Amino acid sequence: MRSFLGILLICLAAACVKASTEFLTTERFPPTVVDSVTVFIGVEELQADSIVYQRIALIFLEGDQDMTDQQDMIRKAREEAAAIGANGIIITDISEGGRNPDQDSDNPRRGRVMAVRWSVRR
Repeated sequence: MRSFLGILLICLAAACVKASTEFLTTERFPPTVVDSVTVFIGVEELQADSIVYQRIALIFLEGDQDMTDQQDMIRKAREEAAAIGANGIIITDISEGGRNPDQDSDNPRRGRVMAVRWSVRR
């Protein structure tokens, strides 16, 4: 019963992240496996490792500040990237959100990643 509740909470947290995709190419690819989507922290990481990549799409993320964290945002980005055939994401921005005293409300956690297909330069 305890493990069921844990799984339910994880599912609910992941569901609290919304994503939208803006394609950067007209070419479409078959879906990949979520666990095979590599997370890169900036373009510099790819350039340093002699990796060539094709930009597929920008993925915009939004999550409730109290119900999500950065891991939830990255998990959702990997799911979205895999669904469109990417094998990597480049994190460009994930903001923490926070309290907006002017409007007496919370700003949502937001993120933006680039979905890519990458390979090692030969």
